[in-house]
Amino acid sequence: MLHLALGLDIKYVMQCGVAISSVCENNKGEEVFFHILVLAEKSELNHFSDLVDIVKGYNQKYEIIAIGETYFEKLPQIGYISKATYLRLLLPQVLSPNIDQLLYLDSDIVVLGSLHYFVENPLRDDIACGAAIDVNGCSIKHHNRLGISSSVTYFNAGILQMNLKYWRKHNISDQTINKVSENQYWFMDQDAINVVLSGKISRIPFKYNLQTSHYLYLPIEQELDIVYHQELLEAMDKPVIIHYASYRKPWFDDCPKREYWEYYFKKTKWANEPLLCTPPNDDTTQEWLHRIRSKDNRLLNKYAPTFYKMVYWASRSKLSRITFKCAFKFLSLFLHLFGF
Repeated sequence: MLHLALGLDIKYVMQCGVAISSVCENNKGEEVFFHILVLAEKSELNHFSDLVDIVKGYNQKYEIIAIGETYFEKLPQIGYISKATYLRLLLPQVLSPNIDQLLYLDSDIVVLGSLHYFVENPLRDDIACGAAIDVNGCSIKHHNRLGISSSVTYFNAGILQMNLKYWRKHNISDQTINKVSENQYWFMDQDAINVVLSGKISRIPFKYNLQTSHYLYLPIEQELDIVYHQELLEAMDKPVIIHYASYRKPWFDDCPKREYWEYYFKKTKWANEPLLCTPPNDDTTQEWLHRIRSKDNRLLNKYAPTFYKMVYWASRSKLSRITFKCAFKFLSLFLHLFGF
């Protein structure tokens, strides 16, 4: 049996429903037990009934566990990342002690193939997690800012193969939560997991966490060790899990590889509901930066990094959406005048 966990709040019910549908559609021969953690009170569980209906429709097993929002009230929230991200840290504590290993999935994913790999390849007793290298995960900047050895890579925590037995034995849940509360991390619990479990994370293939940002740049542009380039290119051609791990999400109108997510979205009860319009974001600025550098223009190339930094930090500020959109329209017009 594959034990599979997801964590969400009330704003992500539809997205989680699409993720569950894609898992079930592509794993019909697999016995899957869905452990759904929700950031809500027990009295609010009726808001998540659509997820139960999907799981029941595929004759799979499930449980829903409510975690009150006050549990994480002292932990930070950064930008578009909800506090529901912390739910994964509680899995060893709230699930049955008889469950030793499971696969955790973020809700901003779509599964395109079999997940039997995780049944066939359980983690060793001395390994805490299995995870894929993050975009730019070989960059020294992550090691320097987190104080971890350059001999290990920086992992993305959106898809985690978790050794719950190890987590319980070494009290990893409390360690990671304490790290988040004590530090101003860029990526909250993902950073904490990389710090606390440095050297105890095994690498899973890219195809089981193919992030959409991978499609925006060549492997050499991602500061990725050359030994991984060929595997990444093959994963981009035949991904098993696509992870929409950026501001740009598939339920907006402008997202790389949106067609994969939309296919399973149309199989759900939300198929006829209108999707959203996305504001410009950091991915947009990086695309522009790439196009700027491709131009033979000394002035643009000289100031491109400064332009990128300004827009990046503006995207993280508390500017209103209207102000933000107006600023980007002005910048778009400016860039258009330079011929692209």
